Amino acid sequence: MKGLLRRLSTWEAACAALCLALVGFSCRGALLCAARGGLDAGSLAVIVRWDVPALALAALLVLACWGLGLRLRDDLDAPAAFGLGLGLLGSAVLALGVFGWLRRPALAALLAAAGAAGLPALWAHRFAGAAKKPSAARSAWAPPAGAVLGFAGLSALAVALAPATAWDALAYHLAEPKLLLRAGRVLEIPWMVHSHWPSLMETLYALPLSFGLDCAAALLHAAACAAWLLAVFSAARRRLGEGCAWLAVALLGAQPQLLELAGTAHSDGALALFHFLACVSLWDWKEDGRERDLALGGIFSGLAASCKLLGAIPLAALSAWTLWQAPRGGKTRAWLLYTGAALAVVAPWYLKSWVLAGDPVWPFLPSLFAARFGARWVAAATRAADAASVPAWRLLVGGGALWLAVPAAALSAAALMARRRWPGFLAFLWLPVPLYVLLVGAHAELWRLLWPFWPAFALTAAYWAGQFGAAAAPAAAFGLCGLAAVSPNNALFGALGLRPASGAADRRARYLDAALDDYAFEEKVNALLAGRPAKVLLFREIRGYYLDVPYEWGDPVNQGLIRYDRLPDAAALRERLAGLGVTHVLVDEGLAMYAPGATYYSARTVSLMDACLRLYAVPAMREGALALFALKQSPVPQIAADARSPGNIGSRPSGGEPLRKPAASHPVDSSHPARPDASAAFGAGRKRGK
Repeated sequence: MKGLLRRLSTWEAACAALCLALVGFSCRGALLCAARGGLDAGSLAVIVRWDVPALALAALLVLACWGLGLRLRDDLDAPAAFGLGLGLLGSAVLALGVFGWLRRPALAALLAAAGAAGLPALWAHRFAGAAKKPSAARSAWAPPAGAVLGFAGLSALAVALAPATAWDALAYHLAEPKLLLRAGRVLEIPWMVHSHWPSLMETLYALPLSFGLDCAAALLHAAACAAWLLAVFSAARRRLGEGCAWLAVALLGAQPQLLELAGTAHSDGALALFHFLACVSLWDWKEDGRERDLALGGIFSGLAASCKLLGAIPLAALSAWTLWQAPRGGKTRAWLLYTGAALAVVAPWYLKSWVLAGDPVWPFLPSLFAARFGARWVAAATRAADAASVPAWRLLVGGGALWLAVPAAALSAAALMARRRWPGFLAFLWLPVPLYVLLVGAHAELWRLLWPFWPAFALTAAYWAGQFGAAAAPAAAFGLCGLAAVSPNNALFGALGLRPASGAADRRARYLDAALDDYAFEEKVNALLAGRPAKVLLFREIRGYYLDVPYEWGDPVNQGLIRYDRLPDAAALRERLAGLGVTHVLVDEGLAMYAPGATYYSARTVSLMDACLRLYAVPAMREGALALFALKQSPVPQIAADARSPGNIGSRPSGGEPLRKPAASHPVDSSHPARPDASAAFGAGRKRGK
């Protein structure tokens, strides 16, 4: 240790101290608890039971994907090989689901096959690149970038190993694969809009979930984010210089949304990885003319489009660029090679939605296709909600956009005024952005949806900062100030199983109870309805991952099975619920984002449900803002054809074991007092929305 300290310069030591300070400040609550005896034998049991298996499975998945990519093309660098293998493995899980083999034995066999194919290839290439000439001089930005990336990596690791609490993960990124595992196959879930869209990562997450390890899914997404940062660094160092590369990844690592989402089971990090790898491959093709690079770019664009429906937008922009960039006489061949490779990869996802939902891009273009599940209504409701959700000026500063967009805009303006020439690769990265913003610009989470194009912002700021020297240092430093906007990270409580103040036996359940306003209530719903033919409608709530009973959303925007505006009265709503097989309604009145308003949950919709529950239901449980109502028995009309597909999907994953062991709980009547706020033991308030 003393030798290491002697080798560090003052600047490097200061940056290392900065990294430790960031970690200490962010995780101060958990570290203080551990220092006071919170880390004990119970913590060791949590680490051995949950953290070690999740880390082992995630490591196997990452190494297998890396090796599979090398097996397919042995000249790829690490990010490209990992990305190619990740896409292949996700597509293989989709194939298993199509044939109805989405069960633990089949998934375990797939994992074993992937390991057997990938690990030997990875071992054979373990010394690849060892003879590369090292960089002559390290950039001054390397130490601060290392500090930022070290902090980001430790934060992502803590969040990934803690029980899942992220809104999107609980609503669909983890909930969808859990439902697919229950059914043992890939299917359309009519009431979950995201299930109609390409969902490569969500389908892949079924593999770790089949072993009851959702933390491994979060770690896999963290690995995709790390590969994305490495790909950006590698491409920037090769084309724009080492200083630009270090500063760019530091700016990206300081992004608040990256720090928030990298350690969760998400899809945006993988989408960003695939899109950037596609851009790198296409630029390689432009420089060397090798068709194998063009085809690889198409494969990566197809994988990006397989992660998210929005991935089709940059695919279209790059397809047009390929046609324009190809040499005269070879334009058609180049365009067909790139576009054909991309469509071959993404086509199974569109075909699935076309066959099962009647529309390959559900709910859009319902007039062109015979779209089912109320697609026309959902499309109109989505447009109305987006148009009225957020003022336009907030889209420019929300989600941490300020810290990256301002340096990029300021330094770009300086470059234009100085009539500096832009590097071709840097200009190329901006190509899909105008079309993307034109089509997605009204969305309330625009900056998160722009994640695939963050490298364009970061590399622009970093490159021109290097060109203008010390004069641009304030702008570059401003980009790193996003670290100050990061909220406290209390995930270490759940990751390490630190002893809470109450000394609860199940520490992970105790963490979830403190971090989520609905977890304890949903566990009681599980206990109350276990073994009963029940189906729960979630009203003013969509987080259903921890429910082990059949459920569906009653969301008035993201599903089209219950069209509240067409129901004249409470009796019609009761009849529709009976037709869907709903036996209980769970209402969450505590979420501000779902409060009665003009566009989302309108006052009429809320009043209609209130009247239905008052006339046709009885209270079953109530805790604070959460309530469960049991619908009174009545003649059940014939189930509508468009509601049969989800059915009553079984309450357990096909692997046999529940994903989470339900905490001991008991039903309470409507007079049960609200439980006290348990978050004080963890130093965090309850989450009431996104």
